[in-house]
Amino acid sequence: MDDISLRIYDLLYRLGVTARCVGFLYISYAIRLCAEQPERLLCVTQWVYPDVARRYGTDWRTVAQDIGAVGGVLWQKSRPMLEELARRPLERQPENGLLLSILAAGISPPDPLPWQAAGLAYQLGKA
Repeated sequence: MDDISLRIYDLLYRLGVTARCVGFLYISYAIRLCAEQPERLLCVTQWVYPDVARRYGTDWRTVAQDIGAVGGVLWQKSRPMLEELARRPLERQPENGLLLSILAAGISPPDPLPWQAAGLAYQLGKA
């Protein structure tokens, strides 16, 4: 298993979603697609669901429904952690596109702050 899959699975498990959940594989692959190509988040219905459906031999509507079901589990079990990942309070359960955006950002290493980047450049002898 590669590093990105491990990070995705770890995040989902910490949020209370396990492989026993129907949409686990769908949302895992969808997060991966969105993390690798963030522009997919602009239109998940056309640029995410069909690819997930093709991979798992189902149709896009099932993918959308099951990702939404995972979102419901997250909302019920792990709302505080989901809001922490979103970096803001959430008034209602996020729709699938926003959920994928939050989770894809949650597996990405944070960008260094400007002073950290400058320190790294200095350490590498590039400053």
